[in-house]
Amino acid sequence: MRRFFCAAQDVSTNRIILRGQDAEHITRVLRLAPGDEVVVCDGEQTDYICRIAATARTQVELDILRREQNGSEPTIEVALYQCLPKGDKMDGIVKRCVELGVHTIVPVISKRCVSRPQAAALEKKIVRYGQIAYEAAKQSGRGIVPRVCAALELEAALAQIASGGGCPVFLYEAERERTLRSAPAAQAYQIVVGPEGGFDTAEATLARSLGMEPYTLGPRILRTETAGACALAALMTLTNNL
Repeated sequence: MRRFFCAAQDVSTNRIILRGQDAEHITRVLRLAPGDEVVVCDGEQTDYICRIAATARTQVELDILRREQNGSEPTIEVALYQCLPKGDKMDGIVKRCVELGVHTIVPVISKRCVSRPQAAALEKKIVRYGQIAYEAAKQSGRGIVPRVCAALELEAALAQIASGGGCPVFLYEAERERTLRSAPAAQAYQIVVGPEGGFDTAEATLARSLGMEPYTLGPRILRTETAGACALAALMTLTNNL
């Protein structure tokens, strides 16, 4: 069955109303009609098996047939702090990491970032990343829609991580020994991934001064668009969430 998300306030005792793009997608693209069934998630890990009751251009009314616990969310919360890569690489990073179970994505601007969009352009990118996260969450059967936050400078991102608790995973190509197998058990992890040129020594020193140990993903140097998904998959595997 086709899958959608709704806001919790759009769920009543026995009916859900979908509006906007999802309603248009149901009626004009998928051409679903009254009687067809879909799955709607409230973004809080509850799935609703529904039957279409009525359709209009701007909204679709659904009768709730039954409720189910989603069951796809990992037992850990992982935030990805990803330094902005060149081109449209971030699109793929968001998609893959949502599929793998990321909870939050924070775009980061570091010293070696080639991509440094102006404020208005960056804001549009964040909106697009959020839409990509939404579509990936639908496709992969997630119980939440991972949040894509406003971009931060690296210094602010590291300060945020240091004050937030959890286990920081600062990926640094100069590290040779500390692997994710040695990461302490935690309920929350923050993966920090550098841009194409990696982190410079001063940035790594700053991270360490804030209590963040550097980690390696092995003997091979991974591209920035690969590293975050690799680390996320490793954490999910090590915590029995994959």
